[in-house]
Amino acid sequence: MVPAASERDESSADSPPSRSPHLTRRGLVGLAAVVPFSGCMTVFSSISNVTGNNVPASVAPDRRIEALGVVADDEIDVIADAELTLVYFFATWCGPCEPQLESLHDVRDAYDEETLAMRSVSPEDDRELVTDYWAENEADWPAAIDPGADLHEEYGVSVYPSIVLVDPEGNVRWHTSGTADAETIVEAIDAELENDSTGSGDAGSAAESETDDDSDGESGADADVGDADDTDGETPSE
Repeated sequence: MVPAASERDESSADSPPSRSPHLTRRGLVGLAAVVPFSGCMTVFSSISNVTGNNVPASVAPDRRIEALGVVADDEIDVIADAELTLVYFFATWCGPCEPQLESLHDVRDAYDEETLAMRSVSPEDDRELVTDYWAENEADWPAAIDPGADLHEEYGVSVYPSIVLVDPEGNVRWHTSGTADAETIVEAIDAELENDSTGSGDAGSAAESETDDDSDGESGADADVGDADDTDGETPSE
């Protein structure tokens, strides 16, 4: 049984106003100008009153989502046939997602696909925009769109960038809100793989990063992995 993921204190973040499930990039950029930096917040009406992620202890293991780029299939499994799956929530308009994606390239290089599968999910409904963004960033794992925010709600994500690490049964093993560097992510993955190898993986070690604002729009995030306390950068949604 995986314990409930730790809650994140986002008291410094303002939740943006409600909106319909579909919003153009221009509208999102305009909204970003008035949302304070504390971790890029999503702007879906159904979750806009949540300040910070509220990741559950487990998610459905058999969810499929519309895929873009890298794979030929129209849909892919969110949780792949691998020891662990890293689900990365991002948006093309989110500034902190750029350095996060760079770190994820290093994470991808650290594991084979049978050990770690990776998925990336954007809330945007512009397929061409997201596909081009993914190609420009030379990411070699599948991206997907979730314009209705269904997957965001299921995973309790309302901050970009965010990472949710899950096992094949849908148990949440670790998660972040805001940017986390490659070393922190790799340490978390290795810890969960070690838990699995010693038979303690069912307990998991769900953890999350926390953000501290600074005037530059970048901030340090603390990621707890088991007993380890690692500090990394995290930023708010635009």
